[in-house]
Amino acid sequence: MAKADDSYKDLQEEVTCPICMELYEDPRILPCSHTLCFKCIEGVIRAKGDFKCPFRCNVQVSQQDIGQLPLNRVIHNIVDRMKTNKPANPNARASAPKFKISPQPKAISEMACHHLCRSWFLREEIRISEYCYVIKLYKIPDIPESISKYSMGKFEDLADIVEQIISADAHLKSALQHEDPQFFKYYKMSTYEILCISDKL
Repeated sequence: MAKADDSYKDLQEEVTCPICMELYEDPRILPCSHTLCFKCIEGVIRAKGDFKCPFRCNVQVSQQDIGQLPLNRVIHNIVDRMKTNKPANPNARASAPKFKISPQPKAISEMACHHLCRSWFLREEIRISEYCYVIKLYKIPDIPESISKYSMGKFEDLADIVEQIISADAHLKSALQHEDPQFFKYYKMSTYEILCISDKL
């Protein structure tokens, strides 16, 4: 079983987009033959006006050209099969427990939006502090003491709780989308992952 898991992991690395670091979704072939997710190419074009291949081959794609990029059917089919036959991972991190999140006044949502929007590009220890602050704003019962008193905790666990808050607070979600649409792409990534992506763009 370990050998099968290793093979799956090796294959997964080959079909992982270097921008979003996820399995390819709608993989498109650039003129330089590199493959990237359509949504990642489109997102960079929306933000910067054009797209330059992150592999430093100087290939650029404009808004007009993006619709003509061909689908990489081989990678598309491999990803589909991998999703269907994904092996169990005994070392996978357990997701955060589900918490009961009560509605809060609009002012709380706006304050949370302010702290979250300015947090995703900062040092990880500052992001942890900001996420803990937002979690405290919502007065969630049964939150571990390390979060409620000391602004500590694993970043991944805090990001899971923040995700639950955003899902429960429609006003906060709308405010975040208005203030910084990029937030939803990066807020669950570690600072290291964000820096790696920014270096490639």
